[in-house]
Amino acid sequence: MERPSVNILIRPETAADQDAIRHVNRLAFGQDDEARLVDALRDGGFLRVSLVAEQAGQVVGHILFSDLPIITGAGMVPALALAPMAVLPDFQNQGIGSALVRSGLDECRQQGHKIVVVLGHPHFYPRFGFSPKLASHLESQFSGGDSFMAVELVPGALDGVAGRVRYAPPFDDVPPIRPVRIDDQVEWARMRCLLWPDDTADEHAKEIAAFFGSKTFRWSAALPAVTVFVAVRPSGGLCGFLEASIRPFADGCETQPVGYVEGWFVDADMRQQGIGRRLVTAAEQWAAAQGCKEMASDAHIENTVSLVAHKSLGFEESSRAVHLRKRLPGANGTRTERSNPFPQRTLLVVDGTFAVCRLAGDASIPSWAAADHFFSITRTADELSIVCRQEAVPEDIPCERGWCCLRVAGKLPFLVVGVLDSLTTPLADAGISVFAISTFDTDYLLVKEKDRAAAVEALRGRGHSVR
Repeated sequence: MERPSVNILIRPETAADQDAIRHVNRLAFGQDDEARLVDALRDGGFLRVSLVAEQAGQVVGHILFSDLPIITGAGMVPALALAPMAVLPDFQNQGIGSALVRSGLDECRQQGHKIVVVLGHPHFYPRFGFSPKLASHLESQFSGGDSFMAVELVPGALDGVAGRVRYAPPFDDVPPIRPVRIDDQVEWARMRCLLWPDDTADEHAKEIAAFFGSKTFRWSAALPAVTVFVAVRPSGGLCGFLEASIRPFADGCETQPVGYVEGWFVDADMRQQGIGRRLVTAAEQWAAAQGCKEMASDAHIENTVSLVAHKSLGFEESSRAVHLRKRLPGANGTRTERSNPFPQRTLLVVDGTFAVCRLAGDASIPSWAAADHFFSITRTADELSIVCRQEAVPEDIPCERGWCCLRVAGKLPFLVVGVLDSLTTPLADAGISVFAISTFDTDYLLVKEKDRAAAVEALRGRGHSVR
């Protein structure tokens, strides 16, 4: 067995290790599911290789390989599944996980096994020979794009092999977490509507389409990276999702960049089963692989359920924003009843990049000005001002290009005051220039594309939502 350092020994598990293995898996994953899975695989006779990493007599890591037959048209092809692999949090990022994988694959090879499949991080497992390409002809209820990988312990072992892998029965009791796939769109949209009911189904569909088209959302194009994880129901369909990003910074964090939980949801009938925790764990591992040292999130102050859930996963409250108001007497000494003047708002990204153009006050309105779904035309004695998609503007037209547009969701009654102030003040405090347009129904804010990420961060810092 491999010794990654003078202090760590990789060896087969013994009966005396079982309590320690449960402890490692419980702390590494922050829940009991993986520990129970290991016990069930062992008790059911599906375990083929199980190794521990030991330091000074303490078990600090564990890896397990179990039966995973591939059902093909010509019969069954034997293979193994690598899952789970765990290292105590205090011993992570020290090469122990890598040593467990290498030693585990060596042991599998020595026992005569030829194929191993894993659903894991696409930036970690390829260093050991795992490849999504090798798994491209294998089907699984747990498959997850580039995260679903295979390795040949004997060269050519997967040549001509195509079929469906069959995980051992204990895996059916643990809803798997994997990256979102394009065939998840309907279920993902369903859950998005439940989490963010202020947005329409059409708006959610556009965000999902943007993600699959460019691996980012319309509002997050300026962010370094975005990802989505989903939880799969054992009976089919999804039961949870988490959207995460890498932000340049986050309020209350000490390092940059920062992993950020943008949205987190589990269906009501599947809660209290550790699914939310496992979604967050997947996002944390993804963010750590991007170089982040901290993970951040947010919740409305009154959402005590979300606050408790975050704190149960180790999040600490870093700051708290309170929006204040004071009613002033009307002219006749009585209180004037109006809607809450400074509520938190939801802003929606309008597709496209825009230009703000200036023509002479007596110029005719050009045909290119109204060539798309969003445009604004204002005439005064001094100028004809046009806002439209920048690709429609001829090169010789005086204009300022490179604006993105945010629309305040919903309809704003004329009695509501302070909407633009509540939105432009945080942008001004962040040093971000704004071009505002108001219509009968709502308001639009244009900010430069280069300032988009900072603008989204500033607005969210004051409690607003940007989608």
